[in-house]
Amino acid sequence: MFQRKTALISAFVLGVAILGATASQAAAKPATRKVGNPATCKGATYPTINAAVAAANPGDTIKVCPGTYTENVAVNKPLKFLGAKAGKDGRNRKASAKESVVKNASGAGFTLTGAANNVTIDGFTISGVDANSTDNGINAFQGTSGLIVVNNIIAGNCNGMNFQNPNGSLRAQIRHNAFRNNTAGAVALGAQCGTGVFISNGPANNTAITENNFTGHNSGQTAINFAGSSANPSVKLSVTKNNSVDDSTFVVATNSNGAVIAHNKVTVKTPFANQGTGILDFGSNANLSITDNQIKGGSANGTSGINIRALSGTPSTNTRATNNHVNNRYNGVRLTDGANSDTVSGNHIAGSQNDGIFMESGGSNKFLKNEVKTSAIHDCQDLTSGSGTAGTANQWTGNSGASNNSVPPAICPRH
Repeated sequence: MFQRKTALISAFVLGVAILGATASQAAAKPATRKVGNPATCKGATYPTINAAVAAANPGDTIKVCPGTYTENVAVNKPLKFLGAKAGKDGRNRKASAKESVVKNASGAGFTLTGAANNVTIDGFTISGVDANSTDNGINAFQGTSGLIVVNNIIAGNCNGMNFQNPNGSLRAQIRHNAFRNNTAGAVALGAQCGTGVFISNGPANNTAITENNFTGHNSGQTAINFAGSSANPSVKLSVTKNNSVDDSTFVVATNSNGAVIAHNKVTVKTPFANQGTGILDFGSNANLSITDNQIKGGSANGTSGINIRALSGTPSTNTRATNNHVNNRYNGVRLTDGANSDTVSGNHIAGSQNDGIFMESGGSNKFLKNEVKTSAIHDCQDLTSGSGTAGTANQWTGNSGASNNSVPPAICPRH
């Protein structure tokens, strides 16, 4: 009898423990909080996004009903923000009354600080309200990581995003967004504004910027700027399958190690005053890969499809520009400011207003199996001197020009 009672008591205690654990798990389950006007959005219990953030626990989801929210959303914990267009590709989406619009009041649309790792922002329009302000669409440059920004329209801000991802174990993703005309304040404030995605004050480690549309960042800045930190270069950073139209420069790459810029389309359709480079290696990169990109149009004086030069820090090492198609630029590919130990191979370059490939200064570079044609001045030109091909300081092998205008002629012979 005693053993039977003991067994019953043990079973009871175990049952209570299981019930207690179940209740605890239920209590810990992330909640969904809804923001909006309850008269027009059923179930909305918070009038502002910030009110929902204040009430939320880490891991909660905040759903935002259609409407305009003029506030600066301060995020200090892991949360998922779902706008009315969550899950719907933002690249070609047109603005409508069914959007959840966050307008910057006097700061960023979303600002991540403290422990705001693994935040998701999905399905919003994020726009500025002051043409002379420094307001960015998203600020996440104070040490947070794991940010996911998908399916948004980010337009009319000083900069679209200003962020970093220092903790490479938390992957950051920027995907299926439309970055449009983030040049507010550019006239009054200059270079402080005008960039779509700006990496600042630290590295963007393990970050994928992929399948976004960029347009109208033509104030002399750029669609994407690696900037980052010279003391802590970005690793595992990739820029792939994006579309850039009428941006001054598509990518300014610096302070990176092993970054990849691949399979992007860069087009200048309408000439403008501040045309720059399609893809610019700004210096201080190691093992930068620029491959399989299509760069077309934008032949303003001095511009290039791909430019490898040391404008900041030290000359990059082992930059590889391979299998790119560059059409109708001023220069197709240009290397200068002591470019060395880089490889330019398998590129197809046509219609350059100046040179197809212009090797201005530097040495020990390799030019392999490039095809260049219909250049207005030179298909290929190497201004260096040394013990390399045809008395230059570089190796030229298997390249072909469409005319006899290369200097020296042997570097890109007519085929």
